[in-house]
Amino acid sequence: MNIDVLIVGGGPAGVIAATVLAGRGRDVLVIDNGKSRFGHGELLSPLGAALLNNIDNRLFDPANHLCTSRLLSDWGESRTIVAMTNPHNNRSAWHLDRRSFDLGIERVALLKGAQFKRGERLKSSVRCHHRGIWEVELTDGSAYTSRLLLDATGQNCSVARHNGGQRIVLDRMVATTAVLGTSSGECEFRIQSRPDGWWFATMIPGQKVVACFLTDAHYLPVGASERRRFWLQQLEAAPKIREYATLTETFEIKSTPAGSGYLESAIGDGWLAIGDAALSVDPLASAGLANSIRTSRMAALAADAVLAGEHRLLGAYQRYTRRMAENSEITRRAYYAMEQRWSSSFWMERHGARRLNVEVGIG
Repeated sequence: MNIDVLIVGGGPAGVIAATVLAGRGRDVLVIDNGKSRFGHGELLSPLGAALLNNIDNRLFDPANHLCTSRLLSDWGESRTIVAMTNPHNNRSAWHLDRRSFDLGIERVALLKGAQFKRGERLKSSVRCHHRGIWEVELTDGSAYTSRLLLDATGQNCSVARHNGGQRIVLDRMVATTAVLGTSSGECEFRIQSRPDGWWFATMIPGQKVVACFLTDAHYLPVGASERRRFWLQQLEAAPKIREYATLTETFEIKSTPAGSGYLESAIGDGWLAIGDAALSVDPLASAGLANSIRTSRMAALAADAVLAGEHRLLGAYQRYTRRMAENSEITRRAYYAMEQRWSSSFWMERHGARRLNVEVGIG
């Protein structure tokens, strides 16, 4: 079967790119391994909401999500700063019901004409340079020829790395997250720094609170019971978070990569990387989803131009993602520089903002 674009990865980045491309009349297939994406506590910034509405005003329905009533920050000084937000203006952040959000954007993509295959992975991909196409096979045995591939596989950036892409790793931060009860009716976003990392807590639909401790991977104990004990000890030492969330009888702690990094080049021969595959930013900035929307839209426009025989937007997209990476690193350094109370390696490495290593592609 012949298609214009195969998108590998069915998260927000892949679905939004599919929406843009299908809306421009392109034959698009999105494949996804079907694994659950743990997206609790994700914030959609005012910029992110505006970007979605500019693409298609059906992509985001505020009625399905919670508006932040206030921000409480214990960062860089011992007192707490409170900033109020207003749900009736365009400067409000939204606490996403992630399942509702994902289903909503996929529904729009389907209405535009995009196709989806859930529970499938890319088994093989061969670039036929003389024909300018990819010959690909999925794990279900189906075969396609696609003119372009979009890598929306997150920080793994498997398509890019398989084809020689290099990912610059800035840190190995891990998010350890649990869904708890709430002791307050306020929809707040709380953040508190600690000697070995930092916390955030936020309400999500259903009167629940997501509490997340972010630290470097080497701080985390090995083993589920030891990691749970470590997490509870860190919670006990974070009063601004502890007073907002209430422990339930049973709760699960999930660990997910939350490090910063970017691809040295977000474009290659017949492929483009989008979302976290192109650039993953520190959760402190609450800009990850907005960045995914921006890269997905611009990459989709560049891909559409390539399919029409115009390649200039590829260079523009590469410059754009590099500029985003540079600006994100400047913001990252500035945020961490505000907190000078702690002297652990977690903070020292971020104050120095050193590059950890380059992950070289395997293809």
